[in-house]
Amino acid sequence: MWFCEFSKQYMKLFFAQQKKLWINYLKGYEDGLDSINARIYQLLVRGQKLMDQEKKRPESGVAEDVIRRGLVDHHPEVSGLRNRIDEAFFSPAGEDPSLSELKPLVIGLMKVRNEHARRQGFESYPDLVFRTESLDPGQVKDMVARYLDSHIEQAYGVISKYGLKQQNWFQRLREISRIRPVDPLDLYRCLLGRLGLSTEVLDGLQVHVGEDLLSGFVTAASVPDDVRLMIKPIHSLRQMTTACHELGHALHHLHNAEQGLLTTWSAIYDECMAVLLERLSLQTVLDDCDRRLAEKIAMVENVRQAISFSFEMDLWEHPEHADKLYRRHYSQIGWAEDSHDAWVLDTFRSLDPVYVHNYVIGAVVADRTADHLRRTLGCSPDIWGGWIRDNYYFDGRRRSLRQKTADVVSWSQYG
Repeated sequence: MWFCEFSKQYMKLFFAQQKKLWINYLKGYEDGLDSINARIYQLLVRGQKLMDQEKKRPESGVAEDVIRRGLVDHHPEVSGLRNRIDEAFFSPAGEDPSLSELKPLVIGLMKVRNEHARRQGFESYPDLVFRTESLDPGQVKDMVARYLDSHIEQAYGVISKYGLKQQNWFQRLREISRIRPVDPLDLYRCLLGRLGLSTEVLDGLQVHVGEDLLSGFVTAASVPDDVRLMIKPIHSLRQMTTACHELGHALHHLHNAEQGLLTTWSAIYDECMAVLLERLSLQTVLDDCDRRLAEKIAMVENVRQAISFSFEMDLWEHPEHADKLYRRHYSQIGWAEDSHDAWVLDTFRSLDPVYVHNYVIGAVVADRTADHLRRTLGCSPDIWGGWIRDNYYFDGRRRSLRQKTADVVSWSQYG
């Protein structure tokens, strides 16, 4: 059967790519991704020709999404440019890329992504991303806009109080939330225990901690038995919540009981599960004073992400007006006079496009889930973890995020 063979070959290449990406981020770029991208693209081209033959399989919808999205992301013209930018950002041999070098690459990458998405029958690359993740574009935009409208005034006050700027954002958030060092594994055992989840699941998780590592990154080289996580040491509340956020990524892999394509993940599901655990950690492992500060930091970061998303959506339509659009959107938090080309250095414009909205939706899903857990299970977190495992994690990609959260989030109110 073509489907079984396609699934087998795709998963082999998919996890091989994840391993390469992990090694590159852990040790510096030792090997580019162009070759494996090309092999995945060739497989997807063959898969597209045969896709209509087995529509009744439970994985067929996932396969269709994987193929349609992958034919754009793995196309040599797209992946070659993306990999070039990725290496410029993360290669230890070189200096930080300059705006003048990156800007034509980033704009060029946006252009080819749009072109190839339209060849697949989508209105644009953002439309491709939303549709292949079972999201309605109008609902996404409305959800993000409502969050921004509800929190912008409060966020502006926090940004002004602490002097938060684009250039010092992460440094200042660490500075205002300093704590005594925390061992990540001790934190993880404590959090799982508070949520009633077995710590034995950590046996399948590699944890790497180092000052020279990314602030947070998780991937899986095999699900559920080879999940990998890297973070920086924990010296602040922000770094603590980042560590819990990354564990949220890892846990849905570690508890996935599916096989084949259903062990892959959509970006919206992956990020929502990470934000959910991050938010639950605030309620279960922090005292009231630290929790209030951590919640304030989370809110102001979500506002920044909401603005970033709104700017990006306009940028996809009018990249020639980038400076004007930057001023319009970022003036809401007092950044209108910053370098207008700084957006080029934001990896959400190149390496992870049409992604930043996932954090804001994750905040909404997390709040609604927490409310649902209190309402249906009471205020004892030690039984919340089992509900999350059984209702969100267990069946992997068999159900979309919207299906998993249908009783928790009123999706129909948006859009």
